[in-house]
Amino acid sequence: MKKAPTIAILLLILLTPSLAEAQAPTPPEVPTLGPATFFYADASGYSIKIISPQNQSRYSNRIQLNFTIEVTTMLGQFGNVGYSLDGGIINSVSNFVNKTVNETGIPDWYYWTTTASANMMLPALSEGNHNVTVYYGWQYLGTPETPSLKRFEVSSYKTVEFTVKTSQPTIPEFSWLMILPIFLFTLFVAVLVRSRRISLRSQQSFL
Repeated sequence: MKKAPTIAILLLILLTPSLAEAQAPTPPEVPTLGPATFFYADASGYSIKIISPQNQSRYSNRIQLNFTIEVTTMLGQFGNVGYSLDGGIINSVSNFVNKTVNETGIPDWYYWTTTASANMMLPALSEGNHNVTVYYGWQYLGTPETPSLKRFEVSSYKTVEFTVKTSQPTIPEFSWLMILPIFLFTLFVAVLVRSRRISLRSQQSFL
């Protein structure tokens, strides 16, 4: 009778891998995510760190998007990650530079922390103000019978704003203090030339 608890523990240990596999499904792999829903989204993006571009910074084309995401979920479930430029299409990100899963140990053994980092080059952007948003959530595909179930449930997202400055040469800006002397000198030369012409005409008329 005393062996029963020991046997139960051994069975639990043996069944743990299959249990983890059964309860930790992977999200669908799709090129774009959406439509996005934000019912339970964390707008502060506490789990998302955008390394580049920096908020309120100025860049020239092309810009590198570099970010990390850290989430603690049951059995290390890791959902969908995406980014969008200027509020446009949410492009799915699946190629991570690094991805690690560690058991937290608290408060329960089945909560694991996943850390993933990504690095990619953004397309060439027009000169002016832009923004990029990184999303973390779970994509549901829906069914042909219920297409309305298709959605991207966003758990966390973060946005940074930046400015693109092209390298094209620009016309230098002159202040009035620089323009005024040039204008007066040009006017003086014009008056001098006109006076010279009048003087020559007078001499020719006299002759």
